[in-house]
Amino acid sequence: MPRAQVRSARSSGPVAVSAPSMSPYLSMLTESLDAGVLILDASQAIVHCNDALGAMFGLAPQQIRRLGYEGLVERIRAMTVALPADLSVPPEAGADARTVCHEFETRDPRSVIRWVSRTFQSPEPAEVIICTDITTEVDLAAAYQRLAVTDALTGLANRRGIDQHMRREVARVLRHGYRLSFALLDIDHFKNVNDRFGHGVGDEVLRRVSESMSRTLRASDLAARWGGEEFLVVLTDTGLEGARMCAERIRAAVEALSVARVGNVTISAGVAELSPGEDLSIALLRADEMLYKAKASGRNCVCS
Repeated sequence: MPRAQVRSARSSGPVAVSAPSMSPYLSMLTESLDAGVLILDASQAIVHCNDALGAMFGLAPQQIRRLGYEGLVERIRAMTVALPADLSVPPEAGADARTVCHEFETRDPRSVIRWVSRTFQSPEPAEVIICTDITTEVDLAAAYQRLAVTDALTGLANRRGIDQHMRREVARVLRHGYRLSFALLDIDHFKNVNDRFGHGVGDEVLRRVSESMSRTLRASDLAARWGGEEFLVVLTDTGLEGARMCAERIRAAVEALSVARVGNVTISAGVAELSPGEDLSIALLRADEMLYKAKASGRNCVCS
């Protein structure tokens, strides 16, 4: 607009800018973004949407305009695992401006979408929705979380991971009175394996024992590399006798292994059950004492 016309417009008071005169600039701005942009008026009529928004949901902008906002929400609902209910709630006329953020996952193809809606009341009621594909960020965060609680060598939980799990299980015991037991296992003569064959072979023994343990456990149980050649198994809804039987199955499964260059491998195990009102550390200490008893009893056995 020429400068003289701008001065004239200002001198005559507020001037409403029509949507058509804004459209080229709005389109140029929104089409330069990777994020999807959707603009609604107070009646939820679609004022503008960009190509990126259509690409996220497999539609052209013209199709989105024909569907309208409610039709678009239904289209998204059919694609998602669980769509937030208030996505279809229109901005309230006269209400204060608000910002709402949702995240939801679509299927075929899988994407995680962050949907940020901002309502405005000036110069007239409107809602601006920005959609961002955050699949990569979500997957990376999940991968980092798995790495944080997983032992890289064996694929079992690490000490941090099993500690989080145990605290959750102890909370369940306190709430519901379930039984909870632990098995602490140690590979017999593991130092001799490392000294004689090297740490590469020792790592293979750790992996094979871990795989055997995982195949033996129930889905509800969790095994972790507790440290070095020690493993801890948390046995949910299991009393002392059940824990002893589980540890014996693991012991037998490991004894049946044959590792190249090493031959047969054995483990010793100590089991303990968490008593009502007992601190977690006391139960683990008791399992450790039972493990030492198994070692002193000749190894390749289970003590409780």
